[in-house]
Amino acid sequence: MKALPETLALYNVSGNEDYLVHVAVSDSTALQALIIDKFLALPQVAHCRTQLIFGDPWAAPLQHSPE
Repeated sequence: MKALPETLALYNVSGNEDYLVHVAVSDSTALQALIIDKFLALPQVAHCRTQLIFGDPWAAPLQHSPE
């Protein structure tokens, strides 16, 4: 997944899912093809769940704690 050109980032996460893959594709048809033809074709992938990002309205800057 990391080597695919559509992959922007790959995160190992806690909870029900093992990984979050941040991808960029041109449209829903390309997303469907990526999931079915590439992700689900991998023997280690049992299922995929899709969430769309509609925008980035706000992100807090990182706060570094003083040492």
